[in-house]
Amino acid sequence: FAITSSYSIRNEKIKRRMETLFAKLDEAYPDKVISGLRKEHENWAETVTELYRLLGYEDNKSFLEAYGYTYERARGGRSNTFEPKEVIEQLKARYPDGSGFTKYDELVEANLDIIKNPKTLKNIATEVFGMPLGQYLKKIGILGCKDIDHKAKLEELLCELKSRYAERDVLPASLTQLKEENSDIAICRLEYIKEVYGVTPQEYLLQIGLIKKNATVVDKEIKINEIITELKKRYPMFTKAPGTIEQLKSENADLPIRSFIDWISTVFEEKAIVYLEREGIINPENKQNSYILNAKNKKNLPKNSLEFTDRCFVHTDLNPEQTEIVVDFKTWRKSPE
Repeated sequence: FAITSSYSIRNEKIKRRMETLFAKLDEAYPDKVISGLRKEHENWAETVTELYRLLGYEDNKSFLEAYGYTYERARGGRSNTFEPKEVIEQLKARYPDGSGFTKYDELVEANLDIIKNPKTLKNIATEVFGMPLGQYLKKIGILGCKDIDHKAKLEELLCELKSRYAERDVLPASLTQLKEENSDIAICRLEYIKEVYGVTPQEYLLQIGLIKKNATVVDKEIKINEIITELKKRYPMFTKAPGTIEQLKSENADLPIRSFIDWISTVFEEKAIVYLEREGIINPENKQNSYILNAKNKKNLPKNSLEFTDRCFVHTDLNPEQTEIVVDFKTWRKSPE
């Protein structure tokens, strides 16, 4: 079995992970037809997801099919554990005043922890709810902007929280803890803070004294600020900033970027990519654009060898066993004559 990804050729660790994964898949699916992977082998499914993202594929299906497998949805229809009405109830609890989203895809993207089977939910909506899903979500107020005074609703929530913690000696140490301790009220309205006050919920709640950082969090925040300062020196021009976290890691191997990413999630309780884009460290417009070329179409490739920079490889000839290569058009150039 030949592994042909450009990333794996340079990175032995990734190559070993792929070989281990494929060996397990071959044993579990000797006919190379993979169905119900996440349900039957959740850890393997997570590995597939990590690898397809690292290697530039669109999804699990395109990655696995590139290596000779046939990828199918779970046999036997939808899982018996899937409860569409329960999904709706969770969405109602999260968005008591409406989500503000106008499209189902936007709602899904923001709620992957709840809407785990978006296509299935959409397909069975008429059967379960008596109308198409989009129409139903608008009817019950989850999709679309409702005429709500967000500031008034937020102030109502904050007053309740201040009342609850007025006599307590110990305050929550994080936004997550505050939410967990007050799940009986419309705590999701804290998301209005960004809209109303222009800062993150974490920042505002610290300012008004509803959460209090512990020493560990303070130490991590100091380290984050030190690294941010250094990165801003290295990338004074936003247009030259890396496009992804992986690119940031590869260009700054002397800094503890992996820990830095974890600290951001812990301290600010938001996705690191969102924080770094806001700080001007990540420029999404600089994401490397890759295109998969079929090896059969050799005539479409430059006659000279392609020399790749950064994480790509120098390719002088196609191995007959290879079925495809990944070409990054932003970094390749012809080798010198």
